[in-house]
Amino acid sequence: MQKKRGVALFIALVISAIVLTVGIGILTTVFKEIRFSAFGKESAEAFYAADTGLECALYWDFHEAEEDRPFFATSSDSSLPTSAFAWCIDDAVDGPDGEKLADMNWNVVKDSNSATTTFMLRYPPNVANQDAPCIDVTVIKYMDVAVQKTKIESVGRNSCNTNDPRRVERAVRVAY
Repeated sequence: MQKKRGVALFIALVISAIVLTVGIGILTTVFKEIRFSAFGKESAEAFYAADTGLECALYWDFHEAEEDRPFFATSSDSSLPTSAFAWCIDDAVDGPDGEKLADMNWNVVKDSNSATTTFMLRYPPNVANQDAPCIDVTVIKYMDVAVQKTKIESVGRNSCNTNDPRRVERAVRVAY
């Protein structure tokens, strides 16, 4: 009878170890699900930033087309826009001649058949926080068999911080 004294303790330890292992497995799964759901939020934030940039570029491209003058650079006109482009997200500053010009790192490159305008937006505007979403927009206007074509690509990021390990990038494109 003396040899059976530790059996109850051994069974209790085995059952405790099994319960602990199952509990740790469930906890690990829960943490992965929480991280996955946070990724969904960050992905949506990046997508909505990209959509904001695209809608803003489309608005100004069509708005200026109604007035028969290009807003974005073309192969025959490569000047920077002088309209209040950034009013799409309320982020404009006065340009050198008093016009409203967005403080968005405009860049225009052109050749005989095409012109590419690139710029950056931040949302919300005027935020110095590097963790705020940012948007890079590229507008390409080119001639295709005597017809002007346009391609717009808007890349949204949930964070402007390049060192953020959870930085997510989403892009939307349109061509017409």
